[in-house]
Amino acid sequence: MHNSFARAFNKRHRLSGHLFQGRYWDSLIESREDFIYVSRYIHLNPVEARMVQHPAAFEWSSYAAFVSTKTNPHITTIRTFSYFPAPPAAHYQAFVETDAVPTDMI
Repeated sequence: MHNSFARAFNKRHRLSGHLFQGRYWDSLIESREDFIYVSRYIHLNPVEARMVQHPAAFEWSSYAAFVSTKTNPHITTIRTFSYFPAPPAAHYQAFVETDAVPTDMI
């Protein structure tokens, strides 16, 4: 069923390959900078998609565990916070929301 739908969709829209081909990507995280920028990218996705106006407003995001007193047993902030000076939550929030990178970070 999925295969026939993909063929019909591709024919109608003059495309080829899988329906989601090219939409998703992966990249090896090789540095601390890569790590924190990917974290920010993930937390800002709902904002970029115009689903919410603020990253903490997205119900399924882990962002609140990073920037508020809310705890989540499934989220650990230790590694991310280790790349920011004290207080790490405030610096991480500034990094995500304003692109402010502290000079003494990393």
